[in-house]
Amino acid sequence: METVENITRQLLRPFRVPRIKMQLTQPPKMFIFGAIMVTLFIIFSGIVYDMIINPPSMGTERMSDGSVYASLFIILGSLGIVLIDISTKKNVKIGPYFFYPGVALFGGCYFIVYSFIKIKLPHYLNQG
Repeated sequence: METVENITRQLLRPFRVPRIKMQLTQPPKMFIFGAIMVTLFIIFSGIVYDMIINPPSMGTERMSDGSVYASLFIILGSLGIVLIDISTKKNVKIGPYFFYPGVALFGGCYFIVYSFIKIKLPHYLNQG
């Protein structure tokens, strides 16, 4: 491995790297967060799966919002976790105003998604 490194050093010795000061601008954090949440919503709702694997047949009618509700509640539950995280910061004076809605979103969405699972899979996690 050292021989390859020495060979590349010898080959690149005549070239000099210019000193360039470039200022890279970064997008806002909330823009990145929003892009990730939209991407997760699209993936969780199964749009990508439906487009690639399961195109609709001729003459069939599909329910257009079949799995969107479950993915919406998954995204709202993750928003609840984000609100709980924001409320734990030391410099936030209005922590309870973020904490209680975060717990309500996360808890409510958990039970709603659990009820969706019970409707779709009636014998899931039953004893016996």
